[in-house]
This record gives sequence, structure tokens and C-alpha cells, in this order.
Amino acid sequence: MIRLESLGFGLCPVNTRDGSKVWQLETPFKLADEFVFDIFIEQVGPLLHIFDDGFTFHDLLALGIDFSHTQRIESIRNQIKKYGVTFTDDGSFEAFGAMDHSGDIVSKYISAMVSVDQWVSSVFAKHSTKSNLIERSKMLFKK
Repeated sequence: MIRLESLGFGLCPVNTRDGSKVWQLETPFKLADEFVFDIFIEQVGPLLHIFDDGFTFHDLLALGIDFSHTQRIESIRNQIKKYGVTFTDDGSFEAFGAMDHSGDIVSKYISAMVSVDQWVSSVFAKHSTKSNLIERSKMLFKK
């Protein structure tokens, strides 16, 4: 028998400070083959809210991507808007939708996060290998 967990998927409750019911959706997808996407789901009234609580942005910064230029943020926003996902000013990726369309919302959200991974690949592809090595080295020496 094939189990959802054996395919890399899971759904676990998350302890919250305010006692709200939030679930973490586990998937086998990773950002830059390194960081697992942190995906959280909650019901807000009649809506499903799916979000990352800013973890993906943190991972992008850990990869050494410079967001001091607003065109990078706008580039990400343009990349994910076709999936109905927004990138908020506080660095969270999120989407809202009707509970009776939750499967579509989750599917589009995961597609948006995979597109962010592809965006990361394109950012590093635009720089020479030498530049990538220099940026990674700077990041390591900051620690």
C-alpha cells in the first residue's frame, strides 16, 4: 500500500501561541535543492489561508540573493501572481481562497513556490560561476 508520507507529503498540526488551528503541509519540494518549503494552512472564516510565514524569504536571503534592488522583489511578485499568490511587504508568500476550492489553492501555491525555485536558478545562471562563488563565500564569512 502506498502512503502519502512515503511520497514525501504530510499534514501536521502546528503549536501556535494564540491557540489558533494551523497545519504544516510537508512536501518533497525544495528551494535550490537545499531548503524545504515551509507551508502553513489555516481556515480564516470561510477562506483557506496558505502561507509560509516569511521562511522562504529568509531562505532566499540565506542563499545570498541581494534584495536591495526593488526589481528583484517585483520580479518575484510577477513570477507568482499568475498562481494567485502574493509576496507581502513583510516577506511572506501567501494566498487566500474559498474552502471548497482548497485543492486548487494548494496546487497553485505549490506551483508558485516551485516557480520561485526556478527563479532562483535563473538569478544564479545570470551570474558567472566566479560571481556565484564570491557571493557564497561572502555569505559564509558573514557567519
